Amino acid sequence: MTDQEIRQQLEAFRSGRLPAEDPLVAEALQRAKDDPELARWWRQRQGSVADDVFTPLPGEPVLRNDDDEDEAPDSPPRSRPVPRRKAVSLLALLASLGLVALVARQWRRPEPPADFADYRDALLGLTRDKPPELEVLETDLVRLQEALAQRNAPVPARLTEGLRRCQATGCGTIEWRRRPVGLVAFLGAGQEAWLFVTRRAGLVGAPAGSHPVPTQGDGWATASWSDKDRVYLLATRGTVEGLVPFL
Repeated sequence: MTDQEIRQQLEAFRSGRLPAEDPLVAEALQRAKDDPELARWWRQRQGSVADDVFTPLPGEPVLRNDDDEDEAPDSPPRSRPVPRRKAVSLLALLASLGLVALVARQWRRPEPPADFADYRDALLGLTRDKPPELEVLETDLVRLQEALAQRNAPVPARLTEGLRRCQATGCGTIEWRRRPVGLVAFLGAGQEAWLFVTRRAGLVGAPAGSHPVPTQGDGWATASWSDKDRVYLLATRGTVEGLVPFL
């Protein structure tokens, strides 16, 4: 992953949108440990949350340790009220942990077995008469990834060089045989392409390598590849030459 993709994964993990069990999050956390610049950035991002949680509002009492100042031996014990912002932030943190646990349970849910060729033909059939429906219209790829994560759909984390140069136009979700599918639409060289992402588990015949494998037929050109636990299917109308701007 590039440094930008690592930062995106860490931001999604920090905000609770992706669980620690996500393989790409685990890889990003490891890279943040090994790379001094990423480690410094990650410590700063974590520190910004801690400062916001534990900084009291103006006029609110500041909690002190017993070692901070001497007290008279016979003085009565002082009460230690909890700052309002700290209490609210802790409640928000607990709610975020509950959301992370819910997402983790969804993430580990086993997918029903299916054939990759049937999966590809079904998705192309859905887009044959009209373009797929986009639930979110947005050109910012990070926001589209966040929108898919909020809908419990697989998120495209590692893109081809061509897709990085193309403009994203929106995203949507599809369910095929109880299998969630994330969709991102791209525009390149005046042509539209759709990137479908699903989990690899239980998908028989899915491509094993990370290098896109192009195919052509029935008025469509597609390229498919895998990335750890995800399978990518890139499709556009026309010939394989039409895929070149996206690869």
